[in-house]
Amino acid sequence: SSARNCKDYPLEVTEIHLRGWHLPTNASPYAPVRD
Repeated sequence: SSARNCKDYPLEVTEIHLRGWHLPTNASPYAPVRD
């Protein structure tokens, strides 16, 4: 999976993923996506 497949993420999380950043799992209800 990658940022291209995170349409269900909040916009700010999607933008972070598109920038190549990964949130720790405890900072978001969504697990980070590792490319």
